[in-house]
Amino acid sequence: MRGDYPPRLRVEDLSVEYPEFRLGPLTFTLGKGLHAILGPNGAGKTTLLRAIAGLLPRRGRVLLGDIELRGGAWRFISSNLAEPPIGFNATVADYARLYVGRVSRDWRERTEAVFSKLGVRQMLGRSFEELSAGQRSLALSLIAIARPSPLLLLDEPFAHLDPYWRCRLLELLQRESSRRIVVYTTHEFDTPRYTDTLILIRDGIIVAEGRPEEILVAENLERLYGTGFVVKEGCVTVKCAGADERRAIHRGL
Repeated sequence: MRGDYPPRLRVEDLSVEYPEFRLGPLTFTLGKGLHAILGPNGAGKTTLLRAIAGLLPRRGRVLLGDIELRGGAWRFISSNLAEPPIGFNATVADYARLYVGRVSRDWRERTEAVFSKLGVRQMLGRSFEELSAGQRSLALSLIAIARPSPLLLLDEPFAHLDPYWRCRLLELLQRESSRRIVVYTTHEFDTPRYTDTLILIRDGIIVAEGRPEEILVAENLERLYGTGFVVKEGCVTVKCAGADERRAIHRGL
């Protein structure tokens, strides 16, 4: 790769077609930083990440600098898109050895360093079967972070995590984004406020894209989720069946 590191991610006229769903065509460019793809269930968020990673048949181009990302470009990408090895009594460290070790000889040191940052190094010795859904989600995200690739793709990394672990993981991703491109998907609207770029997606198309403070407004959220919203002083109110569900977004998250 030539030029600055990490290079920019360019998605050009990307589309994926299923019998009853179409993603795209989508075009956008992302540089170093933390970027969120926000949308409701079934919007195409996971399909988009899998298409970027070259795991699905697609039209259009995805480039990282001057490298087109397809099946052979796996060494440039790290993700949590693979299913955890359930049913084989494999430990978290076993999976890290296979995934991180594929591109790095010092996989153990890298993995232990990342898990230690969140104080969960002991999790490496546990099998996936004995972990809760939240612990599995966190373990897969941390293993992906440990892999030294310029592009980090995380599908719903905050799923099943309680507020404490969401905060801890968000802080780690913010640090990681200072040296590589970090893209994650979510259907919530709290963590995206702390990203560099927010892309809103619904029914396979981009509804809005830009800085979170400009994009995360009531009008866009209503288009995204099909229900009423009030956004005021850092707090989002969801209007649902005559009752408001208040979702506080604390600026000090």
